[in-house]
Amino acid sequence: MKYSSDSSKPAILLINPQPGIETQALFMLGLPFDTPHTMQETINLAKGPYFKLCSFFVTTLFLGVNLYEEIAQKGSLLFDLSITSTVYTSGSATYEMDRLKAKDVEIMFRKADRQFYWRPIQLLRYISSRINFRDLSRLAKGIHRLFLEEEKIKVIY
Repeated sequence: MKYSSDSSKPAILLINPQPGIETQALFMLGLPFDTPHTMQETINLAKGPYFKLCSFFVTTLFLGVNLYEEIAQKGSLLFDLSITSTVYTSGSATYEMDRLKAKDVEIMFRKADRQFYWRPIQLLRYISSRINFRDLSRLAKGIHRLFLEEEKIKVIY
């Protein structure tokens, strides 16, 4: 299977965010055909105008699933999944393939949240959804006191 983020776009274009409706998406990183480039394409797709919230996950293997069988034949498992039914490793890769290295998957997993949630538009969405006018007024006064007012410290000798 040849991957391209373009193959996901038709389904995503069906999403027409309406005011007041938060769209959310889940993305898997570290699929057998992934490379750092395709994982970055996935992150870029998430950063588009369609989703207000996104969660990124590292692909997890399960015994008996076709993906597990494919990895067992063509790649190398980093954990012995026969001991437990699965290994849940938040942000850790569970296998490697020729072009897919665990280190790359883990780096891209960490980058995904940073690139999605630390954009100015996301920060503005977060602040505007959680702070009311009264809170903004208090925040502005606090910032003013912190940075703009002269220090009024009495020194007692």
